Amino acid sequence: MTLDEDSKLLWFSQTGDSSIKHLNLSKRNVERFYGTESDCYNHSLEDNLDIESPDFEMGGQPHITEYHIMRNKRYVITNNTEGVPQIWSIDKAKLEKSIHSMSYQDFINKANTKLDI
Repeated sequence: MTLDEDSKLLWFSQTGDSSIKHLNLSKRNVERFYGTESDCYNHSLEDNLDIESPDFEMGGQPHITEYHIMRNKRYVITNNTEGVPQIWSIDKAKLEKSIHSMSYQDFINKANTKLDI
């Protein structure tokens, strides 16, 4: 989370979502949040700023939910939030291929039957 004091924009991201969002604080009621120290403990950030309705949202890439290291230790198979298995090269540190035609577990089973990919 970061605050741009010149433009009064609060930029943030949340766990479980890879998008980046911002709230325009000049359009929101934040007086309650700037009250006394005890006021800060009585109100959550969500109550004051309504973070579920950002003024801007830049969508991110799907994030990894599961992974499996291949027996040859050169590749990793991942599953993401869209349910698409992907194979990553550890040597090259890059995405080799996205597999849209089968499930994560089916792809792991098929890949483990081969000696190398």
